[in-house]
Amino acid sequence: MVPIRNREQYLYRFEELLKESSRSSNALQTYLYKQFNQFDKLIAHLSRETFWEIIPVVLGINSKLVLLSELVDCEEFSSKEIIRLTEQDYIYYFKKLCGYNLNMDTKHSILFNIE
Repeated sequence: MVPIRNREQYLYRFEELLKESSRSSNALQTYLYKQFNQFDKLIAHLSRETFWEIIPVVLGINSKLVLLSELVDCEEFSSKEIIRLTEQDYIYYFKKLCGYNLNMDTKHSILFNIE
């Protein structure tokens, strides 16, 4: 994996994954760019004072982008279903990634504070 050094590298990879997919659709592209726009707005307002309000939302966007990139190649789901599943599951992404069951309490970490 190539280290992410800036916004362009971060967002570009998600855009490329969608383009490389045989499932790329207007709905998925619109959803992707909606996340990019929200990400940009949040980062523009990030400061020492707003960090704790903004970072949970940024982590949520990251979860959505990763889930979207994972689900886009699942042929059994329509674009609409991929978006629905992404919106439904993103809040649990880091919990699942770290091996927690959904009903388990997590360790005290910013990763589990997602909006």
